[in-house]
Amino acid sequence: MEWSKIKNILIIALILINVLFLYMLTRPSEPEPENADSGVLLKDTLAVLEDNGITVRAETSFPEMQLPILTLNFDEDNGTFEYKATRENLYLNEDTAREEADHFLESLGSFGTLGKDIRVDSITLSEDDPDRFVVTYGGYYDDYRIKELYVACTVSSTGVRKMEKQWAEVKGSGRTQRSPIPVTTALLHYMDRVITEDPDARKEVTDISMTYTVNTPYDGTVTSDTAFPAWRIEAGDGSCEYIPAFQ
Repeated sequence: MEWSKIKNILIIALILINVLFLYMLTRPSEPEPENADSGVLLKDTLAVLEDNGITVRAETSFPEMQLPILTLNFDEDNGTFEYKATRENLYLNEDTAREEADHFLESLGSFGTLGKDIRVDSITLSEDDPDRFVVTYGGYYDDYRIKELYVACTVSSTGVRKMEKQWAEVKGSGRTQRSPIPVTTALLHYMDRVITEDPDARKEVTDISMTYTVNTPYDGTVTSDTAFPAWRIEAGDGSCEYIPAFQ
């Protein structure tokens, strides 16, 4: 193995040890201000990532978090539904498409399981029909996106014509709350995934956020599952990785 690769592995190992040590020292119930050591650690981490072809352009400062594990009960009628025209000559743009989709979901009355925490994630032109918009909603818990939950409404000038639904009720959250791993540790795990798949890859991290996700992909057969906190790390090429925040 080339000396440069061995050196990088040793540096990563030392940084992970330092991250764990710092994490153990800063776990009191009363949050402490970020100190100089954490700033040095972040700087060293970003330098190691850059040496391996990964540049971070995203926010890396996050408030102290204590997060629970969630229990999700998936809806029995998840799937794809087609609808007949319900109106005529709707002047269609992003605003009217969203209004039409909002009214449609309100009329169904079946998305109150997360209360106000159903939000529009995107409004895009349909790939199948450029005269239609797709309004995609995501499910949230305490401002944290739940990766597996979404509702996508395809809107035409005659109303909502199709809905794709993968939804669940947050039935409960664990009483025990834990602190997630530091973002520096998450970035090192991200780097490990990237260079394992392609040692010559070049990535620019454009967004980092805390989300929830289940460990096994939802396939429509399970009725209940557990969602865990995860760091979502997105790159400029549109790819993203979910790094478990409880390790």
